[in-house]
Amino acid sequence: MTIDPIEPLIDRFGPALDIELRALVPSVAEHPLYTLLAYHLGWVDTDGRAARLAPGKRIRPLLLLVSCEAAGGDPDAAMPAAAAVELLHNFSLIHDDIQDRSEERRHRPTVWKVWGIAQAINAGDGMHAIAARGVLHCAERGAKAESVLAAAASLHECCLRLVEGQYSDLAFESRDAVSVEEYLRMIDGKTAALIAACVEIGALLAGRRDASLWRAYGRDLGRAFQIADDVLGVWGDNGRTGKPRADDVFKGKRSMPFLLGLEISVGMNRTRLAEIYRLPERSDADVAEAVWLLDRAGVRERANAVATARLADSERTLDSLRMAGPHAATLRAIGQFIVSRDH
Repeated sequence: MTIDPIEPLIDRFGPALDIELRALVPSVAEHPLYTLLAYHLGWVDTDGRAARLAPGKRIRPLLLLVSCEAAGGDPDAAMPAAAAVELLHNFSLIHDDIQDRSEERRHRPTVWKVWGIAQAINAGDGMHAIAARGVLHCAERGAKAESVLAAAASLHECCLRLVEGQYSDLAFESRDAVSVEEYLRMIDGKTAALIAACVEIGALLAGRRDASLWRAYGRDLGRAFQIADDVLGVWGDNGRTGKPRADDVFKGKRSMPFLLGLEISVGMNRTRLAEIYRLPERSDADVAEAVWLLDRAGVRERANAVATARLADSERTLDSLRMAGPHAATLRAIGQFIVSRDH
């Protein structure tokens, strides 16, 4: 059984992070737009009444705070930036749900399903603007101006990479052939970009001049994270993930399991797998058959091995970083949790 290293961090940082998030996002009383943001974050229901939806693991802001402290900085001064990366992540989720036609997230209808596509775009845009503004509040907590400016630049660069990655992800859906190298470049512009930014921003706010090394560590960790997420997108328990089972297969996502399936499968099995993913829409029977073909080829085990290899890459970089206190062990444990998680 894998020990969850996130829970102690949630106990330590969670309350302050919640306060920071609620301070950054305007009240629903200020404008109707903020009801959509609060709904997506799990704070209210569709009518704006208080809700009790449990927050997710918040791995990204926690990584930022741990990285800041590990680099010798003050995590309290970095708290606005931690809230900002959580909001940036959620901005991307609101827009992703529209583009992927996802009707459910965390066992509730997605923002676009409740308020429509146009208003959901507005909600995502608003979340992005609040995130960009939020990181600047680190200056009020004692972070040096040049560090805050560098952190803001990293956040904006990350957002651009996210959009590039999403473009590639969507473009892949209409292509029969996608190479593993193209896939890795795509995730470098999505999950890996955001994880890398979290680690880099933490180091920047600590005043470190080797932030590029921290970013490299975060990039490899983000690759491992996304590949593990791809496994959940096919085999995850919807009771844990909050998404329909095999959702990535249903949507025809050219994720790592599909690419490995084409690489490993032979003959009619390979042909049939490609045919299913080429369909404009996939029935439940199509999805079940595709998952069976992936299982038959041993793709799940192979994908887990690839994620573990990327984690090993991140750990080699981690070993080269100068850290304060026992934080290397904490970051290593977070990495192990990322590749073995079930949600």
